[in-house]
Amino acid sequence: MGINPATYKLFINSYELHTEDVSLQKLSQGLINDTYIVYLNKYPTYLLQKINRTVFKEADSIVGNQIKVVEVLKKYNSNYPNLIKTKSGNSFVIDVDDNYWRLSEFVPNSIAHNASKNHTMAFEAGQLLAEFHHALKEEDPSEYQIPIEKFNDLSFRFEQFDAAHSRAKKDRLEQSRELNVFIQTLKPLLLKHNLRLPTRVCHNDTKLNNLLFTKDTSKAICLIDLDTVMPGYLFYDFGDLFRTAAFSAQEGELELDTIKLNKVYTKALINGFLGKLKLPEEDELKSLALGAVYMPFIHGLRALTDFLSNDIYYKVNYPLENLDRAQSLFRFAKEAYKNNAYINKCIKEFSNFA
Repeated sequence: MGINPATYKLFINSYELHTEDVSLQKLSQGLINDTYIVYLNKYPTYLLQKINRTVFKEADSIVGNQIKVVEVLKKYNSNYPNLIKTKSGNSFVIDVDDNYWRLSEFVPNSIAHNASKNHTMAFEAGQLLAEFHHALKEEDPSEYQIPIEKFNDLSFRFEQFDAAHSRAKKDRLEQSRELNVFIQTLKPLLLKHNLRLPTRVCHNDTKLNNLLFTKDTSKAICLIDLDTVMPGYLFYDFGDLFRTAAFSAQEGELELDTIKLNKVYTKALINGFLGKLKLPEEDELKSLALGAVYMPFIHGLRALTDFLSNDIYYKVNYPLENLDRAQSLFRFAKEAYKNNAYINKCIKEFSNFA
């Protein structure tokens, strides 16, 4: 089962369930939280999730943001799952180890993908992200709490990297030496973009497997994992989706030469996104191609920082996984940078600006 007996009993009692009706299946997907499908009488009914308190120090803030944002999103798309209240009216339970657990509706006939299967899926993904931002365009970002400070702030992530680099063990420094050269090459290009961008309510973690699709028709259903909903810039969300939906290779691909930009997927993704979202700011439009490079780069930098810090943040299955993760993500960034002219061409084709 994977949950200690005391926590399981608390879960059963808090939600007034019957043990004989309940079975759990742990999901392997996800690098941060522990997630289980809850079956009632062998039918998938809920998702039970333990919030990682090491990552999310103020767990109640992400639950508050989730409730607030889902209420708005459901006005445009009824597929967003609700949190289930406990019998005492709370949105989560706290176990004896001070872990926060929440229960939400399970989205039936749904599946998540790690990479686009075809151009239609990339188009659907773009449309769903556009719908998300259209729904939230009138929301005041200052009314949303910030669960992780400076989450997508590249200057801050470089500070963390430099600190980790200065403390790292010699063997890990040597193993990451070539990547450090690449980092220093792109650093000035990504930090000095000089764009004036409005702050929006963003998802901030829009990799493709945080979008649900129907199993039978591959129609986009909704976004999930709303833990990082907070103020941000549009290019954060576009760039994070781009790195996973515009390539044929999956995130974490170890055969680096297979990581190539798929131009058909790229065009479909941008068409879906800009066809549904009319951007009010020209600088936001210009920032999208930046996001295609920026987001895989910042994720690669975070993975490498964690590797140099002896793997304290991401779950790892083998000693060099964070290093491999960084190499893969940096290759996505390199490919997006190399194809920036094509990305900008597609953006211009489907935008309102000349």
